Amino acid sequence: MANNSNKNSRYRRSNKKRRRSKKRNNSKIIIAVIIASVLILAICFIVFLVNRNRQNTTVVSVTDINVLLTNGNNKTWNEITLSCDVGMSWTESGVAHDAKQGESITFSSNRPVGTVIELTPLEGVGRFDINGKGDGYPGKIQLHYTSEGLQVTDYVPLEEYIKGVITSEMPKSYGLEALKAQAICARSYVLCRAETYAYEEAMAQVDDTVSYQVYGNNWAGGDALTAVDETAGVVVKDSEGNIANTWFYSTSCGYSQTQKAAEFPYLARTYISLAGTDPLKKAGVSTADDVVETDKNFEASFSDYIRNADPDALECDTPYFRWEGELNASLLNSSEKGKFKSMTVNKRSTGGAITSITLQFEQGYDIIEGEYNIRKKLGPAVKTVKLNNNSNKDITLLPSSAFSFDKTDEGYKLYGGGFGHGCGMSQNAAKELASEGKSYIDILKFFYKDCKVEHV
Repeated sequence: MANNSNKNSRYRRSNKKRRRSKKRNNSKIIIAVIIASVLILAICFIVFLVNRNRQNTTVVSVTDINVLLTNGNNKTWNEITLSCDVGMSWTESGVAHDAKQGESITFSSNRPVGTVIELTPLEGVGRFDINGKGDGYPGKIQLHYTSEGLQVTDYVPLEEYIKGVITSEMPKSYGLEALKAQAICARSYVLCRAETYAYEEAMAQVDDTVSYQVYGNNWAGGDALTAVDETAGVVVKDSEGNIANTWFYSTSCGYSQTQKAAEFPYLARTYISLAGTDPLKKAGVSTADDVVETDKNFEASFSDYIRNADPDALECDTPYFRWEGELNASLLNSSEKGKFKSMTVNKRSTGGAITSITLQFEQGYDIIEGEYNIRKKLGPAVKTVKLNNNSNKDITLLPSSAFSFDKTDEGYKLYGGGFGHGCGMSQNAAKELASEGKSYIDILKFFYKDCKVEHV
């Protein structure tokens, strides 16, 4: 019995040890699982942050731009005659063709929809002449037979594209720093559009008109060529690392406009001056919002500003800084709604541009939305504007929608300022900033708030 008792006692002690050991092992396993779980969560969080950063940052590796070449006011061609200064080759229906240096070939629009013909230089880099136009286009020419007709594109290296834009958009006399700012604006602007097709059947991201950027009217030389070469690959980026949508225009009314600021916060309101105090803020009006709706105080203050000179504004001596025009009411009469009676401002950008206006007729009214549509609607009823230098300019499109007006016997007297949509960089202000010794980086940061200037 004693032996059995001792055996039972040893057995119980042994079981206790095994249980304690098992508990210790279980605790170690639980701790290991917890540590592993924490590590996995930490890794997942790091991956999430990396992916979010990638999503917030535009990564663009575009080397070529496909530009739709317009035919006057048309997007299509009945036929097109091409030649290349080094000769050219192409393939059609499986048959290879070539043309010697300077030899012209005419392509008609009579081919099946979906046909694509690509013409390339016979030797290295060449330039294509299209219907005898200009200095010729670099890159490759593509003929796209679309549902709309024959569309022609220039498939061109990015930096060659910028050389075709810079002096088509800005005079070469504006100075090296202004031209560098323009080159970077042009590059950033097109790269923002490089991953989508504006013309899907022609596979073109942009066209060669003011709807995007004017391309091919002039080619870079002198300071303009230096500006492109010395800023190659440089863009404007917003605070999150995305390439900025660098809108630009000719001349301000003294302020940049804010109708795009809700989407692109860096296109914020700017008083375009180095010396003065903001006149509208000084007048006590609120400029906190991007758009002002039916504000009598703002209307009165802006009306006073736009009707007078502003010697502190950078562009005060430029032709379009101030302009006036007479609106003939009879030219706005509607066959459906009768005689035009009056117009009322609904909304303005806090830079002064009208973004919504109501036109009242005898039998109804029209609400015109958007600064361009307003300029397009009213321009034909004005016809001529008197500029800041006392010269007269015939128009079909109002220079800008930054204007105030008074009722007259014939219609309205318009008092306006600026030329273009007013968002982003004013080219004439860039010229003035360059003449004041500002660098291209200074110029770009003046117009694009909280942005960086760096390589793609």
